[in-house]
Amino acid sequence: SWIVNELRNNNEINIVTDQINSPTLADNAADAMFEIALQDKNGVYHTAGNDEISRYDFTCLVAEVFNLDVDLINPITSDQFVQKAPRP
Repeated sequence: SWIVNELRNNNEINIVTDQINSPTLADNAADAMFEIALQDKNGVYHTAGNDEISRYDFTCLVAEVFNLDVDLINPITSDQFVQKAPRP
């Protein structure tokens, strides 16, 4: 991933602290898709994990799992980070 590559190259990265995500395990997403297929359902479905975590905290966890330098991760807020799509 971009995070791992940047940190492995000892590059500092800026990650927002005020945006929250609900990560989904790939196994859970696959199970949900399988259940929908079994029921012959149509439409758009949204699956997400139950837990919430900030993008910054998630990035720090990724760094720890891969034994990378967490000090290279700079906490910033959304107003300091330009994104194409507006965020709530």
